Amino acid sequence: MLLNEFFIIITAQFVISNTMGYELMGDTIPVPCTYTSNHVVLSCNCNFAKQIMEMSPHNGSIHYLQISNCDTLILRPSIFAQILDLKWIRLFNIRNLELGEKSFHIKNEPIEIKFDNVYVKSVPSYAFIGQIEELHFNNCTIDEFREYAVSGIATRMSKISLKDTRVKIIKPQAFKKISVENVMIENTNFEADLPSKAFYNIEIIDTLTIQHTNFQSLYPGSVGISKVAIMRVWNNAFHVVEAEAFNVTVKTSFDMEHNNFTAIHKDALKNVVADNVITVWEKIHQPRFLFKNNSIENIAADWSISPSSNFNAKIVEIQIQQPKTCDFVFNAAENDFIKNISHEIFVRTVADPKNVLALSQFEAESCQNNSYVVYGIVGAVLIVIGLIVVVIFVVLYFHREKKKIIQARMVSPEPRTYRETQIVMQVETHNLMKTDF
Repeated sequence: MLLNEFFIIITAQFVISNTMGYELMGDTIPVPCTYTSNHVVLSCNCNFAKQIMEMSPHNGSIHYLQISNCDTLILRPSIFAQILDLKWIRLFNIRNLELGEKSFHIKNEPIEIKFDNVYVKSVPSYAFIGQIEELHFNNCTIDEFREYAVSGIATRMSKISLKDTRVKIIKPQAFKKISVENVMIENTNFEADLPSKAFYNIEIIDTLTIQHTNFQSLYPGSVGISKVAIMRVWNNAFHVVEAEAFNVTVKTSFDMEHNNFTAIHKDALKNVVADNVITVWEKIHQPRFLFKNNSIENIAADWSISPSSNFNAKIVEIQIQQPKTCDFVFNAAENDFIKNISHEIFVRTVADPKNVLALSQFEAESCQNNSYVVYGIVGAVLIVIGLIVVVIFVVLYFHREKKKIIQARMVSPEPRTYRETQIVMQVETHNLMKTDF
């Protein structure tokens, strides 16, 4: 009896010491755990009990640990820190996972952590820290990645993946200062805007692949990655990509293909730059920049893409969804970027929205002919106006000349003095008084 009481007191003290600073949702019970054959896997199964359950601390050597089928599960800080020889932890079928800071503080050998069909309300700061080799989220819903949620990983990680997952909020610097060989984001929905420095100072040695994923707005500096060998951005939907959203240094290739953009700023990819070219071999094999088969809702007449000069850049087939008129062609006439790749920009026209054709073809077939007609009409109007002006000028000229001639023909009598006037009057009077018989 005394022994049982002592055990209860010790257990209570342990729970209290490990729950300081963490709000309990009620009474908790430990998750039942059993070893499989050969003492290889420690399997902890909640059996969807309605009670709030939490993982008990374990010591000693455990190679594989899986926790499953929990309605609500609590993981205390550093709950796995004392386990030796741990290779992986798998959590699956957990309807509500409550994490404390440093829940996955791994002090021993680098391990693989995998979440499968797990709902996490909040991933706290420094939830993952220490010796972690791989981190996977599959078919998960995560309401929030807080600041520094994935930061302070001591080793170079092998892989991070998010697949078939919903992410509602990522705080700035949620993923920060980690080195990883490969990152895969696939079939994932980011339901809120991606803030600046969401992915900050990330070193990816080999490949970053983002595909079949939906994004809202990407703010400037949302994605900050240094020295990634290959970056593939395929078959995604972006609502808005703001200026300098990607701050990426690329060693081998940057491929952005088959994506749909509601709006993409002309400087969105400005800070995607090629790694410094040093050797002759690297100069011969320049990093590739490929922007191919992407669809954009609309672009302005001054829109462009400006990849780094160290890239071997190729831009192929940009689809513009909003129908265009010849005004767009005329306004873009001074834009060298659009002018040089007009055969790779495909548009719909207001006259025939279902018909898709290259901008160069649209210009040649419709806008050039229309411009000749406009020029002809304008020229004819100017000629008519000119003729009217000439006729008016001629009429006025001849009218003035005629007036001058009439005035020249009219002779006015010269003025006389008073004496000359009296003599003339006397003569005229004398002649009137003379009578002829």
